[in-house]
Amino acid sequence: MSGVRRFRTSIRDKLILFLLAAIALPTLSSIAFTYAYTKHSVENNAIRENTELMRQGAANLRSYLDSLNRASLLVYNDMNNPRSLFKLLESGATDYATEMEIASGLRAVAQAARGQHQIALYSVRAGQTYIVSAGKLFKGASSTGLKPASERFDAQLEPTHPSHGYGAEMLSYEPPKQVLSLHRPVYRIPRRDLLGWLSIDVRIEKLLEIVGGLYDPEREELYILDHDGRVLLGPDPGQWGKPLGQADWIGSLSRPEGGYLEWSDSDFSGMLIYTKIEEPFTQLQLVKRIPYSTLYAEARRLAGINAAVLAGFLVLALAATVWISVRMTEPIRRLIRSVNQIQSGNLEAPIDVEGRDEIGTLARKFRDMMHSINRLILREYRLELANKTNQLRALQAQVNPHFLYNALQSIGTQALKQNAPDVYGSLTQLAKMMRYSMDTSSTLVPLQAELEHVRSYLELQRMRFGSRMEARIEAPEEALTRPIPKMTLQPVVENAFKHAFPDGPAQGRVTILSRDDPWLGVWDLVVEDNGIGLNQSELAAIRHKLAAAVAVRPASGGEGGAAEEREGSGIGLPNVLLRLRYLIDENCRVILEPGENGQGLRVTLRLPLPSGAGQAGPEQAEEQEGRGGLTQDDRVDRG
Repeated sequence: MSGVRRFRTSIRDKLILFLLAAIALPTLSSIAFTYAYTKHSVENNAIRENTELMRQGAANLRSYLDSLNRASLLVYNDMNNPRSLFKLLESGATDYATEMEIASGLRAVAQAARGQHQIALYSVRAGQTYIVSAGKLFKGASSTGLKPASERFDAQLEPTHPSHGYGAEMLSYEPPKQVLSLHRPVYRIPRRDLLGWLSIDVRIEKLLEIVGGLYDPEREELYILDHDGRVLLGPDPGQWGKPLGQADWIGSLSRPEGGYLEWSDSDFSGMLIYTKIEEPFTQLQLVKRIPYSTLYAEARRLAGINAAVLAGFLVLALAATVWISVRMTEPIRRLIRSVNQIQSGNLEAPIDVEGRDEIGTLARKFRDMMHSINRLILREYRLELANKTNQLRALQAQVNPHFLYNALQSIGTQALKQNAPDVYGSLTQLAKMMRYSMDTSSTLVPLQAELEHVRSYLELQRMRFGSRMEARIEAPEEALTRPIPKMTLQPVVENAFKHAFPDGPAQGRVTILSRDDPWLGVWDLVVEDNGIGLNQSELAAIRHKLAAAVAVRPASGGEGGAAEEREGSGIGLPNVLLRLRYLIDENCRVILEPGENGQGLRVTLRLPLPSGAGQAGPEQAEEQEGRGGLTQDDRVDRG
């Protein structure tokens, strides 16, 4: 059952079966049609050729029988000559001279009867039998075997039988031979007084010589039958001279001019081709039996050759089919194994399928898709980890927002009562910052909101350092509505105070700029200070941390460096870059370089310039936020 199920789903098995069927079915059909056509053609050719051959054989046999008949009529030659055979029979003389004349006449008959074994003449008036055999004369007083079967004037043909001496005394003994005998009565004309009988014994070998070219004795059978169905010549010598028996096919040879007949019984299955011979003294049938095994031997031989060729082609086709199937389906199987590993959780499973065909293209596309998925999963994981870390820290710092707001308001009120407006202003800026940072309802905010938050932070720092700190913010009107991730600029500005002025500024300056570059299609948020700056090794270290933060397969050191940066600076530059790439665009960059005149540090946040820059309002900002992905809370819930 599993094998059937596997066959139904296996491309390789289906492909092998299809290719074998595509090769075997046409070839088998061709063999079947070729065999049928060849069989029909061979049958027609055999009928045509053998019919013509039998007609020619019948003509030769008829000609020979006619020659025997003419030889028997020599007894009537020169009837007025007293020394002729007829006059000698009529006189009934038995003297020596008469015997010599009879011997001479019989030798003349023997010369005319080709293939004869012996010539016998019985004289009724003399009561003597004369036989000429091998040129010698023998005589006897008996007429055994010379009585005609009827009072017919014509000759009679006796079927094949063993030869004998007709009652004559033979001086030397020879074993009997199978002969065919022509018996002719000799009458006195016109009175029809019987004078004697003339018998011509023909060796059966002469008959075989005449008809031997009509058939192949090893594969075919030839019969010569008389009008009574007795066998003159046949494949079984034991049947010669005897009726063939109850052979039904004899009665089916009904056409007087001859023809052919298909016959099948327990004894014989094949084709019968026959012709008839009409002679005044006999009626013969010449029958050739061709078994189907012989008739269709050529067709079967051709079919066997085709079958052998088919077998060879099938072996080659099977090998080629298996090779092609394996070559075509093995990449699919390797791809399935890789997919199974990926399904089990190994997203880094290698997809080692190469090639320029459709399967190779599919494997390359699948490999690229898995790289993209891994990159997206890694980004999602890092951002979610950063968000969870920030949420944890926010929860740790969030004692009670309402309590803090109320406490700060109470302190501010006390400051006003004590005539300390600067303290009141500082508390107001701190409250704004706390309200902005603790509001987790949105992930993307307009640039204006982020700049307001930075202004509050800078105001607190100004109150801290007084005239030693100068801050400047410049942003075109059209950039204020562009969405950016919340808490993007404040960590960068905070780093300036934390690292650029570790001992406090002597005369510090922080500049925040927003500028567009339509030629490059980007807009930059620049935070620049005139602090102590960074040397080349420190710049390289931070750039390495930024690259490791967004790498598809980050090294352990890079991941650790990013984590240290996050732990040391709250959100940190790597998290800023990750949030920009995840929420805004994959091409966002963080660029670190020395400040103006080589002093301080310039941090540039480079974002793609949105279409219709400067025209987007708050609604577009919210729409951009929705396009950037799920909110932070949603990402935590779906993680």
